[in-house]
Amino acid sequence: MVQINLYLKDLSDFNKARNIFCEYFDKGSFPARMTLTSEFTAPECLCMLDGVAYKPAHSGH
Repeated sequence: MVQINLYLKDLSDFNKARNIFCEYFDKGSFPARMTLTSEFTAPECLCMLDGVAYKPAHSGH
């Protein structure tokens, strides 16, 4: 992952979300991130994310 956009219903959940990032990414190699708050259409939705992944082309030389 090279970029992640995180949408939170409640900004007070930011620290919880950051701790989860630490479980999946090594310190110093986090993807670029942006966090926003949003009122989601579905009231039970607490967060949503989208991202961009990069996979280098395999060199077959």
